[in-house]
Amino acid sequence: MRQEAFLWKQASDELEIIRCQRIQQGKSFGACTEYASSTRFPSTCRRLVRSLPGNNRCLDCGAANPEWASVTYGCLLCLRCSGRHRSYGVALSTVRSIDMDHWTHTQILAMLEGGNEQLKSFYERHGMGSLVDKRYHTKASLFYRSNLQRHVNDLACAGAYPGREEARQRASRQHHEHTATGAEQQRSENCNRSSSCARDHNQSSTDKTQQTTSVFAQ
Repeated sequence: MRQEAFLWKQASDELEIIRCQRIQQGKSFGACTEYASSTRFPSTCRRLVRSLPGNNRCLDCGAANPEWASVTYGCLLCLRCSGRHRSYGVALSTVRSIDMDHWTHTQILAMLEGGNEQLKSFYERHGMGSLVDKRYHTKASLFYRSNLQRHVNDLACAGAYPGREEARQRASRQHHEHTATGAEQQRSENCNRSSSCARDHNQSSTDKTQQTTSVFAQ
């Protein structure tokens, strides 16, 4: 457990270097061009990605030791399945090589926050575990990749990467806060409607007669 925590700390340090380089380049060139600060996949981050549940096999076909990735879904794929993902187009699946390609800060975050077992469980809950080719064209896939991207962007904007467990705890707290805020707003709207009804009830009989007439006239 201590070793795992140490690895996540190392991964955070690797990502922080990339993030600071991106910020510095943005200041130098007058814009934050993330792709200008892309780099090879950091060694500790790569080790952690490979250790995530299910990442020892291709998500789609089960082939051992996948070397390619769909950044869009944060999952690992074999060479053959990565070719199929390329055919979907980048709007559905952006494919990178773990060892050969350059990666941006947010792309690495997507791989650390994704995982094959996580995505596999998601598809199984939606009854698409065996629909390998069709499932990436569904609304469920759109929901997954949109939420993963939003989660990653929130992490990137929050500063130094806190590690997978802390990132999820933070996201959970934000979700509960957002839910509580939404519930409070709903209660406030209900109270405002109740107050409005009370004011209407206290209007003069003449006003009420006019309102009733206008309603029946519709």
